[in-house]
Amino acid sequence: MRNAEKIQHLGKVPLFMGLNRKQLGEVAKHADEVEVEAATQLTQEGAISRQFGIVLTGSAVVRRSNRKLADLGPGDFFGEMALLLQQASSATVMTTEDSTLLVMHARDFASLLDSVPAITRKLATGLAARLLEADRKLVV
Repeated sequence: MRNAEKIQHLGKVPLFMGLNRKQLGEVAKHADEVEVEAATQLTQEGAISRQFGIVLTGSAVVRRSNRKLADLGPGDFFGEMALLLQQASSATVMTTEDSTLLVMHARDFASLLDSVPAITRKLATGLAARLLEADRKLVV
């Protein structure tokens, strides 16, 4: 995928909406496009993860203790908590169909957060929303 195409895809990802073209270029510079087949394990619960991923096409499922937590589709992302906390993954993520991902390794992810602070704010908002949703599920 050419850089211009990558920037166009990134601009449609909710995490990156509102970023200008230069900021999207920074994201694109740090992200690698990866094609994966259905049933590919992207992260493993309890294992050290060194990547952040964004689903461009296809889908994946998130499981913890073999319990389904969420379905991921285009625009959804995974792996940020393990990288931010520098801890093992809290869940297993596996593709449910052939998928295209943008992947950033830990060092690139950290560099991106330093160079584009707007992403840090959006990540915080996304994490807060996930926490609120998890809390609601516990109360019900």
